[in-house]
Amino acid sequence: MAPRGALNGAGPAGLVMFTPLPPQPNGIADYSHELLAELSRTIPCTAVVEDGMQDARAPAGVRVLQEIEYEALAAELADLAHIYQIGNNPDHVYMFPHMTRRPGIAVVHDPSLHHLLDCMTVLPGDIAGYQSALQTEYGVAGRILGDQFSGLGLREQRMYFDMPMLRSLLGAATGAIVHSRFAAAKLIARVPDLPVTVVPHQYSPPGRVDRPADVRRALGVDPAQVMFLSLGFVTRAKQVHTTLRALAAIRAELPPFRYVIGGEIKPEELDVAALVRQLGLEDVVITPGYVADEDFFSLIGAADIVVNLRHPIGGETSGTMIRALGGGACVVVVDRGAGNPQYRSNRENAEQSGEPEYGGKAEFPPQQAGQAGSTILPA
Repeated sequence: MAPRGALNGAGPAGLVMFTPLPPQPNGIADYSHELLAELSRTIPCTAVVEDGMQDARAPAGVRVLQEIEYEALAAELADLAHIYQIGNNPDHVYMFPHMTRRPGIAVVHDPSLHHLLDCMTVLPGDIAGYQSALQTEYGVAGRILGDQFSGLGLREQRMYFDMPMLRSLLGAATGAIVHSRFAAAKLIARVPDLPVTVVPHQYSPPGRVDRPADVRRALGVDPAQVMFLSLGFVTRAKQVHTTLRALAAIRAELPPFRYVIGGEIKPEELDVAALVRQLGLEDVVITPGYVADEDFFSLIGAADIVVNLRHPIGGETSGTMIRALGGGACVVVVDRGAGNPQYRSNRENAEQSGEPEYGGKAEFPPQQAGQAGSTILPA
């Protein structure tokens, strides 16, 4: 096993990255596609996707392997640096047996991975495995909570945030990369012997942006109406229900508006249609469904206000927020987690934290630099 913190094999030989890729509807898939496009300019890259993802798309020059193909080439790839893009959803379960056999750097996009543990244990029926993980990480308290869930089916939703299960899931990692100091603090608190590096989330300018007037026309938004926009998977933590209630409460005080909820909706988690009917907002809410990566910037460019809330805070850095700010949008966020301090300049962060200044801040187009900004709302 490589020493913890070592990017074993890094150098001109190349790297292997386990990650979902487009067209999989996963923000990390889009993130990795952008990242591989840059990395592959200087180093040979191989992306490993889950078996059955034969339609996975990677940038030109990046080799894509399914798991079974990777295993057939294991000896050839063994000495290359291995990187695992870890998110808090089922698309990342397949990586963990490989990370156990071939440890590497974990890019932790969400420093609360309890839901991922659920996908690995509870969903396939391995309740004993879930109980064991809770007890291993949290001792007697974890055992009691595991027994309560196993025997009675009772579990607090706060466990998904208050018990991030980082030690259990990152035990084989040789190091971790996160996108904010908030996430770094959470990892260091739970896994103090794991080397953690903060690498700011990249901003990649779009290749194509449709004219705002055309986008609004296609959505049915009049030029004179204020367009609010929320993007990405619709979960309760993104507070779409709170935004809907707020808009309903002050509707009479607002100019004519439309609220576009662009993202896959799972009614079992949040029944948006039912809430819209309850609040009488059928005439102002637009739900186009899943938004393809190439359409993100077009929607952002057409919006007047991007609403990008998170509560409870898991600690993830929102790719939607990065793109919205990078595109010069007005963004509404909460003043917790990764949503606020990281957007001071790198030098300000370094001066206030006493840490060395780091690189990689987003570059805003000159014509939009004066417009970009965020509005902070208390959580």
